[in-house]
Amino acid sequence: MVRDWSTTQKWAMHRTWAKQAMLDKHGHMEIPVGSVPYAEIMGHVATEEVTFTSFTKSFPTAIQRARSGRSMRQEFVSDPYAYANSSGHVSYRAEMKESVRSPGGEAPPYLFSNGIPQDFKQRMVAAIGPRAQKGGERPWPYALAALDERRSPSYGVERMQMPQFYLGPAYSGSNSHYHGPAWNGLAHGRKLWYLSPPEDAYYSSKRPYDALRDGEDYMTGSRHCLQHAGDVLFVPRLWGHAVLNSATCIGCAQEYDMRNIDVKS
Repeated sequence: MVRDWSTTQKWAMHRTWAKQAMLDKHGHMEIPVGSVPYAEIMGHVATEEVTFTSFTKSFPTAIQRARSGRSMRQEFVSDPYAYANSSGHVSYRAEMKESVRSPGGEAPPYLFSNGIPQDFKQRMVAAIGPRAQKGGERPWPYALAALDERRSPSYGVERMQMPQFYLGPAYSGSNSHYHGPAWNGLAHGRKLWYLSPPEDAYYSSKRPYDALRDGEDYMTGSRHCLQHAGDVLFVPRLWGHAVLNSATCIGCAQEYDMRNIDVKS
């Protein structure tokens, strides 16, 4: 985790992806929303196309459903792009668990996809990382490849896949899965991460929210960390990971190409 990197490097996403700016410029944009990223592949209900405006307007109701009718703490009903600190991931995870532990709760929908309009894709690429240096170099986020000790020496810009845009309210998130090395930049919000080394990584259709609601542990033995707005997290290749958004989150992620990676090593 690189704390405050995108903030100190003045990535444009902090400004251009603020709530009102997005509503004004992209409120009409149709986006694919599902229960988890790539819902059909993960065995969940297929995604549906909704507008950015209608999706964000649904957040208060979605959070209420996740809490099974319980009263919401103020931090979950204020500006959905608000930033809030927590006292620590262990105690905060316990608070999240207590807030949803009752039958009947329903996880909010989540947008995590590169299946967004082409014009926004171009704007998204421009909004991440610092501006090009002299000579055309963009040292970040591509330099993150160096953090993966087993990477191919040829990793670079040509080995990056199209960035994926994400947006979801508190209690939304992703189920346990793994893939090639990737980075995740958070423009606004807060995310609770579950991480496990390759030997313990697995795919599951169950989400962190489901486990919290049912009073169960999730990814037993996994490591946990909180990602705040401005933080950039690097996930090494084949590390298992899942996410529970503990506030409304908006940001992007990008994977490195899996070509030339020996998944058996």
